[in-house]
Amino acid sequence: MHATSAPSPLIWLKRAMLAAALLVAILGGTIASANGRAPSRAPTSASVERYIDAYMRRAMADNHLVGSTVSVVHNGRTIFAKGYGYADLGRRRKVSARDTLFMIGSVTKLFTATATMQLYEQGKVSLHADVADYLDFSFPRHSPTPLSMHHLMTHTAGFEESFFGFVGTKAEIRPLGDMLKATLPNVRIVRRPGLASSYSNHGVSLEGYIVERIAGVSYPDYLDTAVFRPLGMTSSSAIEPLDADNFRRLARGYGYEDGRQDLLPEDVINHGPSGSIASTAVDMAQFMKAHLGEGETEGGRILLPETAALMHRCHFRPHPLVQGCNAYGFQRSSIAGNPVIQHNGGTFNFISNLVLVPGEEFGIFLSVNSLEDGGITEELPSDIIRHFFGKAEQAGPVGVRPFGDDISDYEGYYAPMRRLYGGWLKITGLGAARVTRLDDQTLDVEGSDTKWLQIGEGAFRSNDPEAAGLTLTFSRDATGAVTGASLGDGFDRVPFYATQGFALPLLVGFLGLSATFGIYCILARRTVFAADGGVRHLRKAFAGGMAFLLCAIGVIVVVTVNERLAGGYEPPLIAHAMVWLFNCACLSFALVAFQTVRQWTGGSWTLLGRGVVLAWLTSASVLVWFLLYWDLAGLSAWG
Repeated sequence: MHATSAPSPLIWLKRAMLAAALLVAILGGTIASANGRAPSRAPTSASVERYIDAYMRRAMADNHLVGSTVSVVHNGRTIFAKGYGYADLGRRRKVSARDTLFMIGSVTKLFTATATMQLYEQGKVSLHADVADYLDFSFPRHSPTPLSMHHLMTHTAGFEESFFGFVGTKAEIRPLGDMLKATLPNVRIVRRPGLASSYSNHGVSLEGYIVERIAGVSYPDYLDTAVFRPLGMTSSSAIEPLDADNFRRLARGYGYEDGRQDLLPEDVINHGPSGSIASTAVDMAQFMKAHLGEGETEGGRILLPETAALMHRCHFRPHPLVQGCNAYGFQRSSIAGNPVIQHNGGTFNFISNLVLVPGEEFGIFLSVNSLEDGGITEELPSDIIRHFFGKAEQAGPVGVRPFGDDISDYEGYYAPMRRLYGGWLKITGLGAARVTRLDDQTLDVEGSDTKWLQIGEGAFRSNDPEAAGLTLTFSRDATGAVTGASLGDGFDRVPFYATQGFALPLLVGFLGLSATFGIYCILARRTVFAADGGVRHLRKAFAGGMAFLLCAIGVIVVVTVNERLAGGYEPPLIAHAMVWLFNCACLSFALVAFQTVRQWTGGSWTLLGRGVVLAWLTSASVLVWFLLYWDLAGLSAWG
C-alpha cells in the first residue's frame, strides 16, 4: 500500500471526471518491486549527488519540468541538498535548496499531526475524546460514535470530499475557524468514524483548528514557535498568504503545453493545516531528521521519543493481511523491502513527497514547481531507496485454500470513498472500476493488467512484481453483504447505474434517439402533426431542451478544465447556471411529452412513428431520472 494523498481536491476533480476507473489509477501507484538486490554500500554525499544528478537531468528533460528541489538525510546528517532548474523562468532565477521556497501541499499534514501530538504529550488534548469538547461550534454527525483526533489523523472520520473552502484569490481567504464554520455544515460525515479510511482535507483542517483553540494562538504562529524555531527551520512559513519577503523567494508554478511553459496563477489554499506550508529543501531536511531521531535533531526536540513512536505506529489497518496502514499523519508502507513512513502532496503549482526509512535513518524530500511531475516525486524516492537499501520484498502469509468465501461475492463496481456524495459535483463520483472473477482464486480489475490472487478471506495480493506488497481487501456489513473495498483508501460498492459504463451509453443513446426524433418531427410535420399545428410548439420545446442540455453539459466540461471554479464557500454562479439549464431542459422535455400525447390521437401515426416517439420519451425519462439522481437538477441539498 502506498501513500494516498491526492495532490489537491480540485486537481482530483479533473482526474476523477476523466478517469474511467479510479481504482486502476491507484493501482498504478509507485510501490517498489521485489528485485532481490543485495543492499548497496551506505550512501555518502558524493554517491547520492551522482545518483540524483543523473536522475534529475534525465527526468526533468523528459517531463518538461522547470524546477525542483531535493534534500536527503542519513544518520542524523543532511548529506545532500540541491536545487535544479529555475524558480522563475522569466527572471532566470535558479532554484536554491537553501533559499527557494516551494509549497509542500499535503506534506503540511505531517506538521499538523506533529502539533497535535505535542499537545497530547502535554496532556492538553485527548486522542480519543470527542472533538466537540474542543470546539466552539457544532456540525451534523452521521452517528453517535465519538469523532476524535485519532480519526482525524488517520483519515477515518468519515467525511465526504468537498471543494468548499478552497478559494481562488487572496481576498477570499478567511480565518481558519470562520472557514470551517461556513463549510462544515455542508461537508457531510457519510459513515461511522473509524469504519474506513478516506482522505479528508476538511478533517485535518478541523484538527488544525483544535490546535489553535487549545494553544490559544493561530496555527501558523503555533508552528513557528513549537516546530520551526526549535528545528532551525528559518525559511518556513504556514502563513497564508505569504508575506512579501517570503513570496519573493517562492518558486513560480508552471504548466507545460504545446511546447511552452505557461506561468500558473498563484496558489491559494485557505485550508492551512492541510496544505499551506512553504519551505525549502534544507528546512525540510531538519524536519526529516527530527522524525528519524525520535523527535530530536541537533539539540532541538519537538517530541519525546515515546510520542514520536506513537505517532509513527500503525493506527488503522483495513484488513489483517494488509501490509501498509495509517499512522498519525504518516502513511506506513514498504519500498524495496524497507518499511517506510511517508506523505506526498500537491497544490495547483507544486507536487512534493517526503519519505523516511526509519530502519536506515534515511529520508528524502522532493518538490517540483509544475502542475504535473511525470511521477518523479514518487519514482525518485523509490529508486534511490532501492539503489542503496534494496532487498527482496516479503510476500506475506498465504493461507490454505479454500478460505471459506466465494470470490464471486466481490464482483461489482467500486467507487472511491473520497468523492462527493451530494451536490452539483456529485457526478464526479462516476469514476468507478469493475471487479470481476477470473477463476476460484483470482480477481481482475477493469482496465489493469494486474491480476489479484486470493491470500485470505476477503484479501487479494497483486501478481505484478511492480506492485509487490499491494493488497486489495473487501469489507462486509452485519448481514454479510460486501459493501466496499480498500487499497489504501477505501472504496464503496456502487450499483451499475452509478458508473460511467451506464452514463455514457445513456447520453450517447439519448443524443442518437434525439437526432432520430428530430428528423421524424420534420418529415412528419404534414401528416402526423398536421391536426392543430402543435408540431411548432413541439419542435420549439424539443430544440430548446436539447440546447439547455448541451449547455449544461458544457458547464461540467468547463469546470473540469478549470478546477478553480469549484471552490469557494458556496456553490458559485456557474453552479446555479448549470442547475437552471438542466431544469429548463427537463421542463422542455416535459412539454415535448405533453405535445406528443396531444398529437398521439390526432394524426396519422405509423407504427414506426410511434416506436420512434416512445423510444425517445423513454430515454428522456431515464435521463431526467439520471439528472435527479446525480443532483444535477438541484432538488436536493447542495452538499
